[in-house]
Amino acid sequence: EGRFRPHHSMYGTLFPDDRQAYYTKQQCRDVLNAYIADQGLVDPMTDNHIVLDPHLCDALFQGESHEGPLPTHLPRNAVTDKWDRRLQAFFLMQGGNLKKGNIFPARYVEGPGGVKEPRAPGVAIKTENRRGHNVTVVRGLELLGLDPEAFAEDMKVAFAASAAVEAQTNQAGKKQYEVMFQGFWDKTLAQHLMS
Repeated sequence: EGRFRPHHSMYGTLFPDDRQAYYTKQQCRDVLNAYIADQGLVDPMTDNHIVLDPHLCDALFQGESHEGPLPTHLPRNAVTDKWDRRLQAFFLMQGGNLKKGNIFPARYVEGPGGVKEPRAPGVAIKTENRRGHNVTVVRGLELLGLDPEAFAEDMKVAFAASAAVEAQTNQAGKKQYEVMFQGFWDKTLAQHLMS
């Protein structure tokens, strides 16, 4: 389930200054529409254009390189699209073994037309050849609230294959666990995790 945090330029005037709060996309759009209505920013000449006041202009463009002067008017759909792209995407992972939901930053993948789209973090399963042995490696189990050690033990019994758990530190300094199984178990593991 997607959650968002506003761009830092949106705090104070448009959003409360609570930088730990997460919002749904609809809540963020409601903030935009309420601000436009409260400030009377609908262009009187054309209903589908929005006048950009300094606060809204900062929210949409601050920190970006821009050739020439910034626009003073934009079509409503362009304002909404730009607003959505300025939100920082997170995902709420809940259900299964999770007692309460955990929120994780989205990873961005290049979509059609070169536009980066947010994707939920997930469990990665891949097969490799390490030191001449075929192994299946699973990363990201902690995102699903699974204990990697207990998962390795359960699968070791189910597959009658050896398993090892290794703790690693990611780029953000957080511990991630890698579970390695001897042999090719990628499809079986994927089916087990989906059930």
